[in-house]
Amino acid sequence: MIMTSKTYCHHIQKGLFVSHRGIAHCCTNTNKHKIISPKEFWFGEQRQSDIVKMNNGEKIQGCEKCYKFEEEKQYSPRHVYMNYKDTPAKKLPTILDLDLSNLCNLKCIMCSADRSSMWAKAEGQGVSSVDTKMLDELIDMSDDLLEITIEGGEPSIMKDFDYYFLALKKKGIIQNINLMIITNLTNISENFLNLMNDFKTVSLGISIDAFDKANQYIRWPSRWPVIEKNMEKVSKIVRVKEIYIMNTLNPLSMYNFDNFIQWISKQQKIFQKKVTFGARTNCTNSPSYYNPLIVPNKLKQKFIEDVKNNLHKVNIRTWKIELQILLKRLQESQENTLEMQKFRQKIQQLDSERGVKVEDFIPDFYEYI
Repeated sequence: MIMTSKTYCHHIQKGLFVSHRGIAHCCTNTNKHKIISPKEFWFGEQRQSDIVKMNNGEKIQGCEKCYKFEEEKQYSPRHVYMNYKDTPAKKLPTILDLDLSNLCNLKCIMCSADRSSMWAKAEGQGVSSVDTKMLDELIDMSDDLLEITIEGGEPSIMKDFDYYFLALKKKGIIQNINLMIITNLTNISENFLNLMNDFKTVSLGISIDAFDKANQYIRWPSRWPVIEKNMEKVSKIVRVKEIYIMNTLNPLSMYNFDNFIQWISKQQKIFQKKVTFGARTNCTNSPSYYNPLIVPNKLKQKFIEDVKNNLHKVNIRTWKIELQILLKRLQESQENTLEMQKFRQKIQQLDSERGVKVEDFIPDFYEYI
């Protein structure tokens, strides 16, 4: 009954998103409240009103991204939240998304100061974090928690998560909670591994956009050998039940996508006997010159051929469907020469700032753009 509705969302009914950027129904919702506490939002009139509207088939302010994804026949966060269909709704949140800081050790090309302290520093800003008072209020509201998603920034380098996790452990509820953590996989310490094993189950969303050096250029200044080594480390987390590679597609990651599919296939063979292994691909929408739909036909055609010739090597049904829908959108899209000009200028700027050349990471790339 729920997915026949175009407005019902499990996260609105059962969950809460708390961020250094504000509080909302979920991380995708754009109607974030900055001068309100978690308790005020949860028990407030606005949330209660939105639940009534949603159940009556009315659209909710701030949920436009999901509505747009679904109008374009793309997989939306609302679809992802169907994973929570069996999670009960209670007096307090049973689902919690936490984005406690923009602290991050990478400066990914498509990211911003909200998500990366390295970008914030470049723009003359600092680290932005949720204060301890709000964390303590979340701990006080944690009695019914069954699902937690941690994002950032990069969670593995944030002390606030240690503080929060240890408080859940002290309350004696951590073993009841399923944890989803989104990480760039560049910093997997023994402490991180030990904390993960206190939860009921752990799901990892690993942000990787391309294979080898191409990923290093996009997710600067990551190092591919470190990521490969840490892929081995996460297999030691006893509570891990799922691993998803989360791929954000842009013109740079489109090039040699065949290598990326082959790497996914290799990882699936390594992990499939231990955990559920999957992959997701989303298009970069902002800045607009990173959108893969605007690239020249030559690069589009290469990407389409790479996917068609290699997708049979993986056995991830949802990813195959996503990529097949993407191929159709690419075939229907038109090159945008103005946006591509902006893209080339941005790459030249990045090369100058970093003291590198994109060709050293992605050979022959300029031939396609």
